[in-house]
Amino acid sequence: MTLTEGLQIITDSYSRYSSTLSNGTKLKWGRALKHRWKEIYGEENCEDDLQKRKLLVTLLRTWNLIASHHNITYSLMYGSLLGVERTADILPWDHDLDIMVSYDGILKLERIANICDPRGHFDINDGLPHLVVLPNSEHNVFMDDRRRFDCAGKEVAKLVDACSIQEPLARLIAGSVFMDFYHYTEKEDNLISVPEGKTVTYAKGEVFPLKECFLMGVKSWCPKDPIRVLETWYGKGRLGSHKSCQSGEWVELITMVKPKR
Repeated sequence: MTLTEGLQIITDSYSRYSSTLSNGTKLKWGRALKHRWKEIYGEENCEDDLQKRKLLVTLLRTWNLIASHHNITYSLMYGSLLGVERTADILPWDHDLDIMVSYDGILKLERIANICDPRGHFDINDGLPHLVVLPNSEHNVFMDDRRRFDCAGKEVAKLVDACSIQEPLARLIAGSVFMDFYHYTEKEDNLISVPEGKTVTYAKGEVFPLKECFLMGVKSWCPKDPIRVLETWYGKGRLGSHKSCQSGEWVELITMVKPKR
């Protein structure tokens, strides 16, 4: 049994900035939203990696099938959610997707990985999606003290490949792109998450019920109040881009927009 066995994954259907749903609804994102793009990112002549886009779209479609098959509820988060709110697209310089699931979701992913995709039994360069999850023994260990395991399943002292992470607890990898899974636990009316070692508290009513959203034309799930959720992480009034496209190059702006600490 493999990770994607029995799942009908679409890999050959992709439009860069627009698509039409089966019900006739037309979607646009990224540079097709010219006014939004100019307002947020500036010029349109910075390079866009089409191959990266195709890989990320396939990865998100694959994850949707896995999540549905295994009944895992998820929401886009962090940079991916910020991209949805800006132009319904990835951040132009990103090469990953950010997902939030419950801790029970992480445990499901661990079981799936152990059965379908154990480390040491796949070739990370074969172009197929592979799921890696830190073993349960590391889940309650402070981030910097967690043990690292490479794609071969060998314990290593430092980051040597896309598998040997300490944070987050799970990652879905496909070639040069990947999807990171951050988790939360529930405490009364709040959701508690500790991304990158920083404790963040979200009001449950700001996240649930999740709402349908689209990223690169792919149906996904987002928090009920995405702006409030994003401001909890990045800070109020700090959702603007920290890079601007100028003369074909991405230029760092003086005012950096980064998560508050």
